[in-house]
Amino acid sequence: MDLGSGLGDFSRILSSRFDQVIGIDFSPTMINNAIQKSKGYQNIEFTNNDFMDMELETKKIDCIVSIACFHHLPMIDSLKKMKSILKDNGKILILDLYKEKSFLYYINLFFALIINRFYLRKNKNVIIKKKLNEVWKEHDKFDNLKSINKIYKTCKKVFKKVKIKRLLFLEVFFNLKKIM
Repeated sequence: MDLGSGLGDFSRILSSRFDQVIGIDFSPTMINNAIQKSKGYQNIEFTNNDFMDMELETKKIDCIVSIACFHHLPMIDSLKKMKSILKDNGKILILDLYKEKSFLYYINLFFALIINRFYLRKNKNVIIKKKLNEVWKEHDKFDNLKSINKIYKTCKKVFKKVKIKRLLFLEVFFNLKKIM
């Protein structure tokens, strides 16, 4: 399950590793674009829903992935819901934003900004427009960022075993086999 699947980019990556992938997103525009971009992927199903309102079967999901979506959800309730639908040996992988003001945070931020600038220069077809910036400003109003320590403590309330790693975004793609 790809929670907050957006345009379906990660769902398509997951489709090579799993028999079935379910992409869930709250935005109908994102889901419609994901469906269009994913034609030819027979094992991906996209649904326009609010994860917290969905009725899902218990103990059916092998893996739940959430990229840049989790900070929009009520943390304890969404973790409990994930736990209820996850198979006993299943995994939850969350790549998300967090609130931190430590030295390590600023080092990660510095490298992320350099990588982002390099990527934007290399891919000249990626243009950030004024309208996109306005959308992100609106999006930021709904951010509910927590510190790593708060996230860890909350996860420990729901799960027996919790492992949290701080990774740069690109590290996830380079280490996908190790993570999964």
